[in-house]
Amino acid sequence: MNKELEGYLKVAKPVEDHDFLNGRIVKHVELIELEEELLREIPDWIIAMLTTYPIAGLVFRFEAMNGETQAIQFNDFDEISDNYYTLNPGCIVADMGYLCIADDPTGSGNPYFIKLEDGDNPPVYQIEHNFSKNHEQIITNGRHKIAERLSDIFEKQEKLEEDEIGDW
Repeated sequence: MNKELEGYLKVAKPVEDHDFLNGRIVKHVELIELEEELLREIPDWIIAMLTTYPIAGLVFRFEAMNGETQAIQFNDFDEISDNYYTLNPGCIVADMGYLCIADDPTGSGNPYFIKLEDGDNPPVYQIEHNFSKNHEQIITNGRHKIAERLSDIFEKQEKLEEDEIGDW
């Protein structure tokens, strides 16, 4: 696993101390239940990230590379599988090497993806869920890079104000 990313994973925590924002460590039994095809696709570093650190379900806000504040909620293996096989745009862009690692908890429906071939601290993209059913059009016009590296999201984590907590 990338050392910079791992450093942030060790101290990752939700925006506030509320149970519904906390992440959890995924049990290995959940990994075993995955379809073999998907299991072959998921890199070892993602498996280690989810089975070693309380990242699955973790919710926080961060500053995207365009300067805007965005929210993220990291997926567990079941959610990765749902996105890979059935949910749009995940099932459309999966054959192009994209894996959905998180959702936008604010309700936009635009999940977050990495490209599997981009290493162990890859760029993160948000892909519009209702843009198109054509994977090439989605990647060309509906994909937006929000971080140069996954570790940037953790580095640029923002805290919620007390009056914002109920909005989640």
